[in-house]
Amino acid sequence: MDIDAVGNMKFWDDISGEELDPKLVKIARAEEIKRIAKHEVYLKVPVDECKKVTGRPPIGTRWVDVNKGDEMNPECRSRLVAREIQKDRCMDLFAATPPLEANKFLFSAVTSMKWDRKGRRLVLDFVDVARAYLHAL
Repeated sequence: MDIDAVGNMKFWDDISGEELDPKLVKIARAEEIKRIAKHEVYLKVPVDECKKVTGRPPIGTRWVDVNKGDEMNPECRSRLVAREIQKDRCMDLFAATPPLEANKFLFSAVTSMKWDRKGRRLVLDFVDVARAYLHAL
Protein backbone atom coordinates (compact mmCIF):
# COMPACT_ATOMS: atom_id res chain seq x y z
CA MET A 1 0.00 0.00 0.00
CA ASP A 2 1.15 3.51 -0.78
CA ILE A 3 -0.45 6.93 -0.96
CA ASP A 4 0.31 9.14 -3.97
CA ALA A 5 0.57 12.95 -3.94
CA VAL A 6 -3.19 13.34 -4.41
CA GLY A 7 -3.94 11.07 -1.44
CA ASN A 8 -5.17 8.08 -3.45
CA MET A 9 -4.26 4.70 -2.00
CA LYS A 10 -2.29 2.31 -4.20
CA PHE A 11 -2.01 -1.44 -3.68
CA TRP A 12 0.33 -4.06 -5.15
CA ASP A 13 -0.02 -7.79 -5.62
CA ASP A 14 2.14 -9.52 -3.00
CA ILE A 15 3.16 -12.20 -5.51
CA SER A 16 3.56 -10.45 -8.87
CA GLY A 17 4.19 -6.90 -7.66
CA GLU A 18 1.64 -5.54 -10.15
CA GLU A 19 -0.57 -2.63 -9.13
CA LEU A 20 -4.09 -3.65 -8.09
CA ASP A 21 -7.39 -1.83 -8.52
CA PRO A 22 -8.00 0.00 -5.20
CA LYS A 23 -11.77 -0.56 -5.39
CA LEU A 24 -11.32 -4.33 -5.73
CA VAL A 25 -8.78 -4.44 -2.88
CA LYS A 26 -11.11 -2.50 -0.58
CA ILE A 27 -13.97 -4.90 -1.41
CA ALA A 28 -11.70 -7.91 -0.76
CA ARG A 29 -10.51 -6.48 2.56
CA ALA A 30 -14.08 -5.76 3.65
CA GLU A 31 -14.99 -9.39 2.84
CA GLU A 32 -12.05 -10.63 4.92
CA ILE A 33 -13.04 -8.44 7.88
CA LYS A 34 -16.62 -9.73 7.59
CA ARG A 35 -15.43 -13.36 7.67
CA ILE A 36 -13.10 -12.71 10.60
CA ALA A 37 -15.99 -11.17 12.54
CA LYS A 38 -18.28 -14.09 11.60
CA HIS A 39 -15.79 -16.65 12.96
CA GLU A 40 -15.12 -14.61 16.11
CA VAL A 41 -11.37 -15.25 15.92
CA TYR A 42 -10.38 -12.25 17.96
CA LEU A 43 -11.39 -10.15 20.92
CA LYS A 44 -10.43 -6.50 20.87
CA VAL A 45 -8.74 -5.51 24.14
CA PRO A 46 -6.31 -2.75 25.17
CA VAL A 47 -2.62 -3.45 24.49
CA ASP A 48 -1.90 -3.15 28.23
CA GLU A 49 -4.34 -5.97 28.99
CA CYS A 50 -2.68 -8.17 26.37
CA LYS A 51 0.73 -7.58 27.95
CA LYS A 52 -0.64 -8.17 31.44
CA VAL A 53 -2.34 -11.48 30.56
CA THR A 54 0.25 -12.95 28.17
CA GLY A 55 3.41 -11.16 29.22
CA ARG A 56 3.95 -10.19 25.59
CA PRO A 57 2.82 -7.45 23.22
CA PRO A 58 0.11 -8.30 20.64
CA ILE A 59 1.14 -10.15 17.50
CA GLY A 60 1.30 -7.73 14.58
CA THR A 61 -0.67 -8.16 11.38
CA ARG A 62 -0.43 -7.08 7.75
CA TRP A 63 -2.54 -7.35 4.64
CA VAL A 64 -1.60 -9.77 1.84
CA ASP A 65 -3.34 -8.72 -1.38
CA VAL A 66 -3.25 -10.84 -4.55
CA ASN A 67 -5.04 -11.04 -7.88
CA LYS A 68 -6.21 -14.65 -8.31
CA GLY A 69 -7.57 -13.81 -11.76
CA ASP A 70 -5.86 -12.14 -14.71
CA GLU A 71 -5.69 -8.64 -16.19
CA MET A 72 -8.97 -9.05 -18.08
CA ASN A 73 -10.82 -10.72 -15.19
CA PRO A 74 -9.24 -9.61 -11.92
CA GLU A 75 -10.21 -11.47 -8.75
CA CYS A 76 -8.63 -9.70 -5.80
CA ARG A 77 -8.25 -11.56 -2.53
CA SER A 78 -7.00 -10.05 0.71
CA ARG A 79 -5.90 -11.84 3.85
CA LEU A 80 -5.07 -10.35 7.21
CA VAL A 81 -2.09 -12.38 8.37
CA ALA A 82 -0.01 -12.55 11.54
CA ARG A 83 3.54 -11.23 11.42
CA GLU A 84 6.67 -12.54 13.07
CA ILE A 85 5.02 -15.43 14.88
CA GLN A 86 8.18 -17.50 14.57
CA LYS A 87 10.35 -14.81 16.15
CA ASP A 88 10.35 -16.68 19.48
CA ARG A 89 10.16 -20.14 17.89
CA CYS A 90 6.70 -20.82 19.35
CA MET A 91 5.79 -23.91 17.35
CA ASP A 92 2.23 -23.88 18.67
CA LEU A 93 1.61 -20.72 16.61
CA PHE A 94 2.94 -22.03 13.31
CA ALA A 95 1.46 -24.33 10.68
CA ALA A 96 3.55 -24.52 7.54
CA THR A 97 2.15 -25.09 4.08
CA PRO A 98 3.86 -28.12 2.59
CA PRO A 99 5.96 -27.38 -0.48
CA LEU A 100 4.50 -28.22 -3.89
CA GLU A 101 7.16 -30.93 -4.28
CA ALA A 102 5.67 -32.81 -1.29
CA ASN A 103 2.27 -32.92 -2.99
CA LYS A 104 3.84 -34.05 -6.26
CA PHE A 105 5.65 -36.85 -4.42
CA LEU A 106 2.43 -38.03 -2.75
CA PHE A 107 0.52 -38.01 -6.05
CA SER A 108 3.31 -39.95 -7.73
CA ALA A 109 3.60 -42.50 -4.91
CA VAL A 110 -0.12 -43.22 -4.74
CA THR A 111 -0.41 -43.43 -8.52
CA SER A 112 2.55 -45.80 -8.76
CA MET A 113 1.58 -48.08 -5.88
CA LYS A 114 -2.24 -48.21 -6.31
CA TRP A 115 -2.64 -50.88 -3.57
CA ASP A 116 -1.42 -51.15 0.01
CA ARG A 117 0.15 -54.30 1.54
CA LYS A 118 -3.28 -55.66 2.53
CA GLY A 119 -4.63 -55.37 -1.02
CA ARG A 120 -6.69 -52.25 -0.37
CA ARG A 121 -6.83 -49.55 -3.03
CA LEU A 122 -4.87 -46.44 -2.07
CA VAL A 123 -6.72 -43.15 -2.07
CA LEU A 124 -5.22 -39.69 -1.65
CA ASP A 125 -7.56 -36.93 -0.56
CA PHE A 126 -6.30 -33.46 -1.42
CA VAL A 127 -8.24 -30.60 0.17
CA ASP A 128 -7.69 -27.01 -0.89
CA VAL A 129 -8.91 -24.63 1.80
CA ALA A 130 -10.04 -21.27 0.47
CA ARG A 131 -10.05 -19.60 3.88
CA ALA A 132 -8.77 -21.01 7.13
CA TYR A 133 -9.32 -19.54 10.58
CA LEU A 134 -8.25 -20.69 13.99
CA HIS A 135 -11.31 -22.05 15.81
CA ALA A 136 -9.65 -22.89 19.13
CA LEU A 137 -11.20 -21.58 22.32
